Amino acid sequence: DLGRLVLLLPLSCLGQAATPAETLVIEDLACRGNAATSCAFILGHVYLAPGDVVDEEELGNARLRLASLPSFHSVQIYLEKGSARGRVRVVIEVTEADPYAREWITGSSSRFDSWSHLLAGRVTHQNLFGAGKLLDATVLIYAPLDGRVRSQYSGRIQYVDPHWLGSKRAFAIAGVSGGRDTSENLDDERFRLDNLGVDFTLGRRIF
Repeated sequence: DLGRLVLLLPLSCLGQAATPAETLVIEDLACRGNAATSCAFILGHVYLAPGDVVDEEELGNARLRLASLPSFHSVQIYLEKGSARGRVRVVIEVTEADPYAREWITGSSSRFDSWSHLLAGRVTHQNLFGAGKLLDATVLIYAPLDGRVRSQYSGRIQYVDPHWLGSKRAFAIAGVSGGRDTSENLDDERFRLDNLGVDFTLGRRIF
């Protein structure tokens, strides 16, 4: 099937394979292996479009950008023959990873006047909506077991959108955090500090 003939040439050879009379033009871009991830999100990391001339350096950079994401175990980019001479299809083939990342920590602390226990956990969905967006929840509990009170309870929920409003360059981070710290001094006076915060960051990739 000539319509699906894979060009068995590494990207590093494209400069030799495409002479000025045989410039390779992108006819289409396709995704494969993405059962849970949208193709639009994957192509958002490839700064080329149909009608552009094949750019070996940009395809290499796109592979690195995608391979650095926690959504994928592996990423391959290769070319297939298009509908006419000099026209090719760019294929991005991925192997998806588990979208959930989990971290847990526990331990105990003993001081001359107190004994406390620490428990912390973090759960992150690294491919929310199949679009590479992140939802992260973190909880920390530092609770007194005996002696003078020294405690801390805190948590944070954070949302990260690497392609704000569909842009390939803009990203956004929003979060809500809060907690309570309690402590006793040597005079048995107890102090409590409650906090609640909301933050939003909007940025643009320069390079």
